Amino acid sequence: MAEALRKEVQLPDKSKEEFRVLMSCLQPLSMEQMTKERALFLSRWADEYQMDGLKAKCESQLVKHVGADAIGMLEHAISFNLKQLTKASMDVVKRDIPRYIDQLVILAEHQQEALVHEIWLACCRATEESVRKLRFEKLHISAEMPPTEHLQAMWPFLAATVKMQATWEDRW
Repeated sequence: MAEALRKEVQLPDKSKEEFRVLMSCLQPLSMEQMTKERALFLSRWADEYQMDGLKAKCESQLVKHVGADAIGMLEHAISFNLKQLTKASMDVVKRDIPRYIDQLVILAEHQQEALVHEIWLACCRATEESVRKLRFEKLHISAEMPPTEHLQAMWPFLAATVKMQATWEDRW
């Protein structure tokens, strides 16, 4: 009501420049280019203000940049409910778990039980493959995952194990 009288809208914690870009992008004949940087901040606005079309446009741009920053993109995807970006980021991470294992604690921190389970299974598969490659007797490795809240405390141990396994693979 007070905003209508003052003819001014307050947007606390929002950048005036980001708002200008947002408004420009919402125009039907907008010539604003969707860069990675713009897609990052516009997807935050789109999620907060439920602008699904803009959110989809941002997400399709961000998916193109997953390889360069898989963990950063994964965290952004989780924070702003970007399903395709989450999947693309997880696919990159699962292809090289030893590289990303330390940073994957963000999944436990964000209470992402389904994603933690996906990584848990990938770690178990990778461990089983390593054992098979080393020509040891094939072990049955249980993929039963502990509760998500316990994984955050276990993560340093899990990360060290995955890295050690990757080092063994390189030696053998």
